[in-house]
Amino acid sequence: MSRSLLSLTLLAVLVPVVAQAQPGEPSAPEPTPAPAPPPAPEPAPPPAQTPAEPAPPPMSPHDACLARRHEIENAANHATDMDTRTKLLTSLPDCSRSDVVLPPAPPTCGEGQQLVEGQCVGGPGDEHRGATVEASTGLTWATLGGSSAGYSLVNGAAVNFGVGGFVTHDVAMSVRASGTVIADNGFGWIGVLGPNVQGWFGKGFIGGGLGLGVAIGCSSGTDSNCNVNTTSGYDLRLGYRIAPSVTMSFEIESLGGFFGSSGSITLASALIGVQSF
Repeated sequence: MSRSLLSLTLLAVLVPVVAQAQPGEPSAPEPTPAPAPPPAPEPAPPPAQTPAEPAPPPMSPHDACLARRHEIENAANHATDMDTRTKLLTSLPDCSRSDVVLPPAPPTCGEGQQLVEGQCVGGPGDEHRGATVEASTGLTWATLGGSSAGYSLVNGAAVNFGVGGFVTHDVAMSVRASGTVIADNGFGWIGVLGPNVQGWFGKGFIGGGLGLGVAIGCSSGTDSNCNVNTTSGYDLRLGYRIAPSVTMSFEIESLGGFFGSSGSITLASALIGVQSF
């Protein structure tokens, strides 16, 4: 009996120990927690709003009248057409009245344009209107001769003058005296006097005309005398405006009949001059 109790006692002690000594099935690993997402960036602050500039206060009727009157006076001062200037000046509002009715503002013309009858005409280098006066001078090469006198080349100084007006915006009609002063064993002037047409294209121009060929010669010495001869003649010219009212041109005059039936005089000139518009 005692032996049985002893066996039961040993069995009760050894069974738990053996159970702890035997390896069991491996346990599943614990899952690794996912990393936390990064924090969302904070939204950028909205740009600072620049306060809008306050609109200027409206002009009073009197101030608006004065401003319009100044615009019309300025347009009248720059108008080259007398009728346009008169119409602008007579349309000036009377700013002393409180019930003034403002006329429409005149248009603002660009560079080189002119206000004519309420419209801007022309362009840069193209402001031709009204009367025109021109004068030029330069160097001349004169070929004198004919079948009975031979040919000779004489140098002289060109002296040209003309006065007229623009019949259209780009065409002027004038009366010109174009010729050359020659000092060769005396004093003389040779040239053409008569009507002339001048056409403009931008800043360039071309002109010409038919007229009376004149040769005035005065001999030197104690028995000096002057002779005047006339015949037909013509002149042609080509030029360019290099500055306001300043022109450069090349001109040819031809006169015939001074030295017999086939005699002629030809003048070629390089000129610089002025012309008003």
